[in-house]
Amino acid sequence: MPKLNFASVLPCLHRLVKAEHRRGNLKPSRQKVGTVAKGGKNIGTLHWQDLCRVLGLDAQAASAAQVTVTLVSSEAAPCIHLRPIAGITNEIGSMPELLDELHAVYSHTHLFGRITTDAGNTSLCAMTRSIEHGWLQWTHARQLLRIERVVEDPATAKKTIGNRYYVSSETPEELSPDAALKISRAHFRCENETHWTADAQMQEDRRRLAWSRHQNGLLIVTVLRMIAIAILAVARRLSRMDHSRETPSWRQVAEHFLLELCGPRLLAAPAEPLSGPPPCPPPARPRPQ
Repeated sequence: MPKLNFASVLPCLHRLVKAEHRRGNLKPSRQKVGTVAKGGKNIGTLHWQDLCRVLGLDAQAASAAQVTVTLVSSEAAPCIHLRPIAGITNEIGSMPELLDELHAVYSHTHLFGRITTDAGNTSLCAMTRSIEHGWLQWTHARQLLRIERVVEDPATAKKTIGNRYYVSSETPEELSPDAALKISRAHFRCENETHWTADAQMQEDRRRLAWSRHQNGLLIVTVLRMIAIAILAVARRLSRMDHSRETPSWRQVAEHFLLELCGPRLLAAPAEPLSGPPPCPPPARPRPQ
């Protein structure tokens, strides 16, 4: 893994997403328009000189993180792109280049026509870049949305009210209040089904193994993990349990793939003896006279 190149492995994720899109497995079933959500996640701490050597930067000092882009409009919510964040910047600084990369990879696929992101990423530089490329037909803000969130504590019955504000390039005719509420909730699928799956199911934060601490291996393992999650996400949404017709869990789908991949080798391998002391030999029979 340390010998692999990040720039050559990432297109494998892109080809997987495009292939599933052509098969019709990533249709915008939850939204009328294909929608992706952008979110950031820390993936580990590297020596700055090592990170600069991998990403081709001038040496200063910081830690490594990544920006993931998750398709949130289909039943499956795979990661379609990711970008390492160097310590000299943050998510805001990486947004213009991220838009360039998304445009270069997916502009001709019609996979999505809407991007949702945190307010901190809507910088003047990022929006200017969007206008220059005609990306997603963005021209200017056309609508300001306010979504009120009411939380009630079941123990004390105390209610807490909060408000979230959104700026959209879509007109009220194109984006109704009900659709805006669904998009607001769908945005957090990038956390619930990408970052949470990597942490809780793939044990990303716990598995600090040799290749996941290597300056190049860390990035390669991250891409491979997103590829695995994308495969499992599509298979999970297309599967139903025979007895209940429910969607199988992540663990059940992962175990199924593991058996499919390793089953033939397990059947062909010779049986190993059980661990422990060797069995005692049977008592010798007396030789007949």
